[in-house]
Amino acid sequence: MAIRRELETPKGLQRRRRTPSPAQVQRNIETRQKLIEAAAHVVGEHGYAGCSISRVTARAGVAHGAFYLHFKSQQDLFDVLLPEVSLGMLAAIAQAVRGAETLEDMERRGITANIDYLVKNPFAYRAMYEASHYAPKAFARHNEIIMQGYTRSFRRLLGDKAPDQSQIDELTAILVGARAYLYMRFSENGAEMKPLDPDLLDRYVSFVSAGMSEVLGVDAKARYQAFETARTKTG
Repeated sequence: MAIRRELETPKGLQRRRRTPSPAQVQRNIETRQKLIEAAAHVVGEHGYAGCSISRVTARAGVAHGAFYLHFKSQQDLFDVLLPEVSLGMLAAIAQAVRGAETLEDMERRGITANIDYLVKNPFAYRAMYEASHYAPKAFARHNEIIMQGYTRSFRRLLGDKAPDQSQIDELTAILVGARAYLYMRFSENGAEMKPLDPDLLDRYVSFVSAGMSEVLGVDAKARYQAFETARTKTG
């Protein structure tokens, strides 16, 4: 009669997970970034609905199974895609509006930098404007970052004349919505983006400037003491 023997690991000798080397950590970071960049381009070509894991791994040149070392699921990837994709765009917009002297100047600089980035990186447009349906968490985070940018700009330019946070939230929603439809109607060109017509851009900025002046009770073309003070401190 065979004797069944139980093999037990002696106490204190339990197998421990090996700490990855710095080189392995760097490779993992690079692979994850490859997957994100590949997903952005697949979404740009096929939309979120057509962004399968197999398409992403094929474009990234990564084994299918390696995907799951970095993301639990397709949705897990979608939930981080937009914030990653929009980093460059939001940085370009922030840099552009940093030198704005008036509300009108702020909006002109912002929309110009926005459309310039989308023309150069057309995949980012589809990643943004399909995200509300396919990646609501990522879309909410993206909008939160935009809101923070507008809040900083309003307060920097207007000081104590700046609207309260609820008004900033409302104005930001209006401005972002107006831009989105403007792009959809006049800049979409299949899978590519084209610049806005300069005359249309002027009309948009004039319309928005007049609206902000009326709603906020300020002159959107004027420089206020808050801006002059901020410039003096940083000059």
